[in-house]
Amino acid sequence: MSRDIYDKVKEYNGAVKARFCMPGHSGVDSLDALYSSAAYDWTEVNGLDNLLYSDGVIANCEKKLAKNYGYENSLMLTSGSTCGMLIAMAVARSGRGVALAIGDMHKSFFASARIVGEKIRCCNNLREAEELSSSVKISCVFVTCPDYFGRLKPLKEIKEFALRMGALLVIDEAHSAHFPYSSLLPNNASKYADIALASMHKTLPVYGGGALVLTNGEDVYMQCRALRADIHTTSPNYLVMASMDYADDYMARRGEEEYAKVKRSVDRFKTILKVGEVVETDDFSRLVVKIDGVDCGKICDALAAQGVYAEMSYGDLLVFIVTPF
Repeated sequence: MSRDIYDKVKEYNGAVKARFCMPGHSGVDSLDALYSSAAYDWTEVNGLDNLLYSDGVIANCEKKLAKNYGYENSLMLTSGSTCGMLIAMAVARSGRGVALAIGDMHKSFFASARIVGEKIRCCNNLREAEELSSSVKISCVFVTCPDYFGRLKPLKEIKEFALRMGALLVIDEAHSAHFPYSSLLPNNASKYADIALASMHKTLPVYGGGALVLTNGEDVYMQCRALRADIHTTSPNYLVMASMDYADDYMARRGEEEYAKVKRSVDRFKTILKVGEVVETDDFSRLVVKIDGVDCGKICDALAAQGVYAEMSYGDLLVFIVTPF
């Protein structure tokens, strides 16, 4: 097993006599059940490394994550992929052109552009991107893949377009963090992206905010690393990082088995569904149910009243993230 951060934190918890450092709960778990994991919530004391200038256990974990995700380098975040998008947009800003979005983008794309002052253009597909490229200098291409509904985009063709433009390719693959752990799932974007964003907390057993900036190319990595030090909170959450480390180790060992169970469960659900129909997606664990003519927001409310919580509704669609847990 390789769990650098998790094991080091456990080691410290076994030896600690008193914590006179942040966070202010001092690792005490006797206040309420809310604090049952407080002992894992540390700060940058000697030996626990520093996320923003990592050269110890965090750096080792980042190397392991990069390898398992198929990228040259990775940068851990405890502020979510929104922080990663701001980092990527700041890199794009240095390209002296416009950032082109192909297809729908998360709100963080637009917010990041406003913050760094980057010019952006948006189009629906590659055909429109080709038409736009004759009149605009494109320094960076942004795309979301997969989307909220588990659908992929033609990344090979988009990469070829970006190369012709001499542009970086940033892929918001926030919803694909589970892909590397099962051969039943699609490939992630590691063959195409210069920069990718993966939200481990969305689909893996990771506490909220755990995400990755994944990079190919040394220059891009160094830019992203420097920008993380400028942008990311200086109080990264060790509980989140330990869960990222643990989840990666667990899924690397058990992912094939666990997602085979998920697929069997989803396939069975399709045969017993009485209302609506399951929409075919590229990611079988992103369960999308369509109920024609129904406002599925009301269905979400009715399910919540029964203690069942969907990921979201969108018109006549219900979206569920199905995990091994």
